[in-house]
Amino acid sequence: MKHRILLGVGILLMVAALYMVCIFVPTDAETGIVQRIFYIHVPLAWVALLAFIVVFYGSVMLLWRRDNEWYLWPPVPQPKLGSSSPQCFL
Repeated sequence: MKHRILLGVGILLMVAALYMVCIFVPTDAETGIVQRIFYIHVPLAWVALLAFIVVFYGSVMLLWRRDNEWYLWPPVPQPKLGSSSPQCFL
């Protein structure tokens, strides 16, 4: 149930963000409509970087501690998130 609520809130926030980017935000005088891509491109790049940092940390801890507990860390599938985010912003 908790996951469905978070999914619903996430979808609502994404729709609100797309509305803000496409309708609410004024167009830049110099670059025009092209600057709006940065409102989506830059956050996706940060998410990908954060996902790869989390995977790197978990991998280092797995090799350093040699404990299978780190094999299941983090519970969120960060490698999939880290590999799908760059595909979205590229």
